[in-house]
Amino acid sequence: MTATARIVALLFLIQITAGACMPQSNDDARMCAENATGTPDLALQYCTAAINAGKLSPSNLATTFNNRGDAYAVKGDYVRAIKDYDQAIHLMPDYALAYKNRGIAHGTRGDYDLAIEDFGQALILKPDDASAFNSRGIAYGTKGDNDRAIQNFDQAIRLQPGFADALNNRGSAYDNKGDFEHGIADFNEAIRLNPGYALAFKNRAMAYYLTEDYDRSIQDCDQAIRLTPADATLFRRRGSVYWGKKDYSKALEDYDRAVRLNPKDADSFRGRGITYFFLGQFDPAARDTALAAQLDPTDAYSALWLYLAQAKLGQDAKASLARNAAMLKAAQWPIPVVSLYLGSASSQVVLSSAQDPNPRKDVFQRCEAYFYIGEDALLHGRKDEAKAMFEQAIATGVTSFYEYNGAIVELARMKAPL
Repeated sequence: MTATARIVALLFLIQITAGACMPQSNDDARMCAENATGTPDLALQYCTAAINAGKLSPSNLATTFNNRGDAYAVKGDYVRAIKDYDQAIHLMPDYALAYKNRGIAHGTRGDYDLAIEDFGQALILKPDDASAFNSRGIAYGTKGDNDRAIQNFDQAIRLQPGFADALNNRGSAYDNKGDFEHGIADFNEAIRLNPGYALAFKNRAMAYYLTEDYDRSIQDCDQAIRLTPADATLFRRRGSVYWGKKDYSKALEDYDRAVRLNPKDADSFRGRGITYFFLGQFDPAARDTALAAQLDPTDAYSALWLYLAQAKLGQDAKASLARNAAMLKAAQWPIPVVSLYLGSASSQVVLSSAQDPNPRKDVFQRCEAYFYIGEDALLHGRKDEAKAMFEQAIATGVTSFYEYNGAIVELARMKAPL
């Protein structure tokens, strides 16, 4: 998700959920299975010893390769995990669990098409596996195919009616379609089934935020923070909700907490920098957005907000933007805005580039385009044009976007007495 993508994040943390299989012989193989997901370093020693001994039957050897793959996956070494799952499947082609685990590893690496293929094969071999439907729904949802994601979550819930994870995931997919009523209903049920489900509170908080029910959103953020107080993203999320309430001072407090908890999180620095921008404190705004750009040099939004903060300070913002632009992916939105600020594109090009056949994406990008064009007009003294652009950004109604809030702030500054 880009820095300013405001659709609900899927937040489907793909992880090894299947558990290890127990082989029928060999002490090393059994110890490998017992430790695969709990103490992976120890498991790797036992797994490798069992594999190298050459005494396992083909089915037990396949099981041990699968279990070693799980250990590698728990350690985050998905390349080696996939190689072991490959071996397990080669030895036992009807090994549904190995297909599912390999799909999870592919999905975690971002190879969603390969993940969907593996989950499909796992479901051919074991069509009543609710977790495989859930995992395939995750992969479809992360690809942006929310309808297929929902179909898979439906199947997972049909097979396992109390499947809180699948309900939470389906809620996120509904929210990404803009169907917040069904999304909130799913989060409600997930929380009823698991009152300590911090992720469901976190996702419901975003749904309430996107429907501008800010008080309920803050309540859910508060509950999620009580459950997982070290999660920096929760403070960042609550900070965004305070933006909606136009309480930038409280937003700043939450972004401060997020940065302290995770000083390498580009999103937290970007959010805090933009909050400083809203407060008219352009020095710290430039500092934080520069740090965000340094932590994530491929993100165009950090580069754009750094340009705006530096321009407000009268610095050589164009030179800085030109240096950052070298790291950006040229084919993606909002690169046309970068080109506008560098003087190589017109506002008409930006507006044309913002259009998209997907209605939700179209309105999101038009909101951004109007705001950034308005900033360009304001920086060049074209106040009437700037005012019109900011008003059009607000008219999109995309209340959760940085740019929507930025347009409100700039209009208020333009009205303020000198």
